[in-house]
Amino acid sequence: MFKLLKKRKEKGRIIINRSAESALGTIGSIFGILISSIFLIITLIVWFVGEASGFFLVGRIIVSLIMLILSGIVLKNVFSLEANVKLTGTIFIIIGMIGFILCYRYPLVWVGPGLIFIVLGVKCLRGMAR
Repeated sequence: MFKLLKKRKEKGRIIINRSAESALGTIGSIFGILISSIFLIITLIVWFVGEASGFFLVGRIIVSLIMLILSGIVLKNVFSLEANVKLTGTIFIIIGMIGFILCYRYPLVWVGPGLIFIVLGVKCLRGMAR
């Protein structure tokens, strides 16, 4: 039974491998990077064609760049997941909420990665209670 949990000892404490959280975080962050890159490319195409006004396009460019940065932060934190699970889970939930707040005008852009980040954060925090 203990083999299934994949426990290991490191520096006097027992650490459980979090492979499900790592896979979910990697999938969510890559999904976020792809969606925000597509969103940025579409915005730049609209800008070059000249179909929209300047402030509208600047706002979309800023939102897509922030989404890229947030997805990159999640991808970086996935690899340090076992070090501090409570802090990392909290960061995932905060990043998911920030993304939803920033994309209030374009909610379908952040639904996939945002929900994955929030579920990932809750899963990290719930796994600590065991």
